[in-house]
Amino acid sequence: MLPLPSTPLTATDLSYTIVNGKIACWAPAYRVHIGFAYCAFISGLLAMLSRFLPAAYKWAHRWLGVAYIISMLWAIASSLVIRNEGLPHATAISFIWVLGFLTIGWVIVRVHMYYAERQALEAADRRIRSIGLTRSLVSVIAEEKLKIAARKTFSQRYFSLKTLHGMCFFTSWINIAGRVFVTTLEEFTCYANVHYKQPAGSHAPLVAIPIDDPTYFEKPWAKTGLVGWGVALSIGPLLGSAFVAAIFQFVATKLFKPTEGEDEGETLKVKAPKSDI
Repeated sequence: MLPLPSTPLTATDLSYTIVNGKIACWAPAYRVHIGFAYCAFISGLLAMLSRFLPAAYKWAHRWLGVAYIISMLWAIASSLVIRNEGLPHATAISFIWVLGFLTIGWVIVRVHMYYAERQALEAADRRIRSIGLTRSLVSVIAEEKLKIAARKTFSQRYFSLKTLHGMCFFTSWINIAGRVFVTTLEEFTCYANVHYKQPAGSHAPLVAIPIDDPTYFEKPWAKTGLVGWGVALSIGPLLGSAFVAAIFQFVATKLFKPTEGEDEGETLKVKAPKSDI
């Protein structure tokens, strides 16, 4: 169980390290970290393999990519409380590539999706204006997307945002894949304590930073309790945003009204708030 500031703490327990009332290391978090790291590795691999599936399963690539990003977020979050010695320089460089290329690749694919959707909508609009709407609009847009993809040459496919997106995400994934294969699954312990640094030239012995925070009971979460603090940071913002959303949507509903005197069959003219345009 996670040690709390209100419980007796010790500097010799290898299941956790508390420094000045703060969590530096908690051994159970290691398995959580490894679990999400494997999820990132597997979802990233499956996302790449899903590109070979028929078009009907195109959704799998997108959702596997989402799973990769979410797994990476929680792998990073859990790593914050498994610190003993820090990161080797080479590992730090690897993590820069993991997160850097993940970020760039995600932005690139969002830009690609925007222009691809816009191009398909324009093609569908021209088709409807020419021959009318004989099928559902969704099927017409999907068909236009397939036509646009089929007309692309090798150079258009290769020198594209989509290819650049794949290159970035592969570079991100290969760096986390390397870590998965070299990380051991042996029992993890919190074996290190933290000491104050001594001034340059001082030969005084190192002094360990105390476990307990002497100012803990002056903190706001000491007054509310950790449960109350957690509720205040979750339920509080949810209720507050729900209240603001109710006001905003009420105002939007009043503004988003048909012009008086128009029939149902006529063109609907509305005055919409800027946020809905």
